[in-house]
Amino acid sequence: MADNYQDIGSNTEIFPFDFNWATPPKRKVAIERYLHQKPATVDTLEEKTTETPMTFQGSVMLDSKQAYYNALDFIHNRIGKTQRFWVHHPAHFIDLKEATGLGGYVMTCIPNEFYLHVQGYERVYILTDSGDIISNKVIEATYDELAEEMVLTVNSPWDRAVEIDEYQVIGLLLLVRFDMNTFKLKMHNASLFQMDFTFHELVREYEDSDL
Repeated sequence: MADNYQDIGSNTEIFPFDFNWATPPKRKVAIERYLHQKPATVDTLEEKTTETPMTFQGSVMLDSKQAYYNALDFIHNRIGKTQRFWVHHPAHFIDLKEATGLGGYVMTCIPNEFYLHVQGYERVYILTDSGDIISNKVIEATYDELAEEMVLTVNSPWDRAVEIDEYQVIGLLLLVRFDMNTFKLKMHNASLFQMDFTFHELVREYEDSDL
């Protein structure tokens, strides 16, 4: 079955290169806050924005000169932060507690702190054992303390069932631009290249990305 990116829109592309999963991504979160100080009072810290964009670096292995040229072409059209695109964050993020049902709208997961931060623009993807990729938008997240499970409600019904032992990765699908115009390249031999990319999430642009 072909890859399925439900409701992703048509205005942006998906980063077309596979990350080297053996290389952990370098990640940082940008949080803006104000520090207020008034005479005879304690300092107070006020969060400027509830959106917390993610910036991360991922490594890609290019196994031919043609793949290298394709990467350069992709970069050339997006330097200067001129174009945004989607990227699969190269880290496993969620584990299913129950299978996703065909036509269902929920993911029952082993709990982590994701449910504390969901704001309705986040997207997840599932890389299945067969190599298919399924994507969906998370619109709500709840935690059942008694059942010790996190339930994610998604925007569109799943077009297939995924058992708890039939996937490789469940991660985040992010809307991004390149964070900088410099790219690190390492040549291992005449036909094997390693390139590092740094991405910055566009948390304030999800709503106008034709989701």
